[in-house]
Amino acid sequence: MKKGYTLRIQAPASFHLHWTGDEWGTVKDTPSSATTLGIDFVDIPITAKQHAPIRFTFFWSENNSWEGRDYMVEIKQ
Repeated sequence: MKKGYTLRIQAPASFHLHWTGDEWGTVKDTPSSATTLGIDFVDIPITAKQHAPIRFTFFWSENNSWEGRDYMVEIKQ
C-alpha cells in the first residue's frame, strides 16, 4: 500500500475491524459501513508518516465471533 492513499477493507457481512498501524502499540476498533451492494467496508487513510504495516482482524457482528487470524498490509513509499 502506498502512502497518501486509502486502504479499504471489504467484506460481505457486517464487522468491526480490530486494527493497528503501530505494531499493536495502540489498537482501534472501527465498525464497518454498509453499502447498497451488500458489501461492508472500513477505510484507513495511509498518511505520509505511516511506516509500520497495517495489521488487522475481523470481529463478525452477526455471528459475534472473531476471524481467528490476523492480516497485514505493508506500507511502501
